[in-house]
Amino acid sequence: MDASNNDGQSFEWEIVSKPKTSKAVIQSHMTSISIVGPLDVVGVYCIRLWINHNEYNQKNKTISLNVPGKISLAPFPDDPLFDSGGRVRNFSFELPGILAGYPANWDVVDDAGLLNSIRAGLTRGRCIPNKFSTVSGKYVMVLGDDEEFTDNEMAVGDEFSIVQEIDFTNMNILEVTLKFRE
Repeated sequence: MDASNNDGQSFEWEIVSKPKTSKAVIQSHMTSISIVGPLDVVGVYCIRLWINHNEYNQKNKTISLNVPGKISLAPFPDDPLFDSGGRVRNFSFELPGILAGYPANWDVVDDAGLLNSIRAGLTRGRCIPNKFSTVSGKYVMVLGDDEEFTDNEMAVGDEFSIVQEIDFTNMNILEVTLKFRE
């Protein structure tokens, strides 16, 4: 695991959850680069990285590693839809990012850590929505919560957003499909 491309003075890795009988450990839990293992039991391993833990500018990132019990016989999913995206990479949010709830090719700002919950990728962030019909593809980016859960804890000044730089040279129209809800 490599966090050396993150700005920070201190790094702290922790195993948040793992299968009950697993002997997995983090080898160097206070460095920017570390190793976790062995992933010795079938199940999900959840690992959190704290950057500048307990400081005013602390951040955390969570990853989940899944060790399947057997190789899936399910067919591969359809190719992502890029046909109407123009210069927008991953136009329909079809490609997953490296963390649950994150889309590939988009920068996510999540000051309040909303995507660190167990619902990341299910009701918030990059997810298949229940209360919105997609225009292209299966996925949308939900900034808030698709199922209207009330445990979102954002403070004044927190930001939950996505960003992607796009070259608008020789373009004069930008179409965006949005849905707002109180």
